[in-house]
Amino acid sequence: MQSDIPIKRLLQIKIEDWVAFVFPGQPNSQIEDMQSDLVARIKKESLLDNVKWLNNKTIAHFEPMGYKDEALPCRMLRYRADIWEYTVSHGRGLPSIKQAVILFFEKHDNGNHRLRDDMFNYRYKVIKVWEIKSKRIINGQFIGLYPLLPLTKRDNKMSDSEVIELAVNAINTVNDPVCKGDLLAAMSVLASEKYPSDLVKKYVRRDMLMQSALFNEWIADFVEEAEEKGKAEGKAEGKAEGKTEKAEEIAAKLLRKGHPPDYVADIVDFPMDKIKRMAKNLKDSYGDSSPK
Repeated sequence: MQSDIPIKRLLQIKIEDWVAFVFPGQPNSQIEDMQSDLVARIKKESLLDNVKWLNNKTIAHFEPMGYKDEALPCRMLRYRADIWEYTVSHGRGLPSIKQAVILFFEKHDNGNHRLRDDMFNYRYKVIKVWEIKSKRIINGQFIGLYPLLPLTKRDNKMSDSEVIELAVNAINTVNDPVCKGDLLAAMSVLASEKYPSDLVKKYVRRDMLMQSALFNEWIADFVEEAEEKGKAEGKAEGKAEGKTEKAEEIAAKLLRKGHPPDYVADIVDFPMDKIKRMAKNLKDSYGDSSPK
């Protein structure tokens, strides 16, 4: 994935839709965040996100996956133990924990979501986005899942353009401009992993994302990554040189993804003429075909 931020934030935009879609049958769920001290502790030790109380008695844990992890069942079991350790030590007993892994791409599925021995049989719910029918999301008006539409099970009669247009049209029905911007930003990131970036940008222009906190956070993530890695490399080779090299790596990656030079220049804070030279060099190195 281009960044962990879009998939983590995706579940925060309309969490009630995710609960209703992934765990149907929860009557009028009152959804509350897990106490901050638990999240802070486990995030530091286990990188655990998206833990919610349902009706103050059941815990929902969502784990969005943007990569393949062969040890995922072991990690999910550890998360369950971490949550129970917290609830028991805080006088909340052993509440029911509903766990779900969200897999966006088939290449990230390790094929194993169960742990068994002679004492127990542990598993969790697995949502494979590529197996979901788009009509289920649209007809159910699960707004929080609209960004998944380009990745859902495809009608063979639909072209790439029609798939992207379907998702954009669904998101455009959302009245809240900030929510709409976040949904478009998440959709564009996810769709760019599967479809040509030029096609995605045809339907999702940058000006459509300006009110999206997710989009701005994603850009900031690139800048922070460049600065942090630049600092680490700079200890040995000089801070300024390390930051420049890392920024050049990010600029090249964005150009290969098909982002326009003016957009890349804004991200890495390089002069436009330098970005254009980089784009030309990349194009020359790929021959007549444009870099992806």
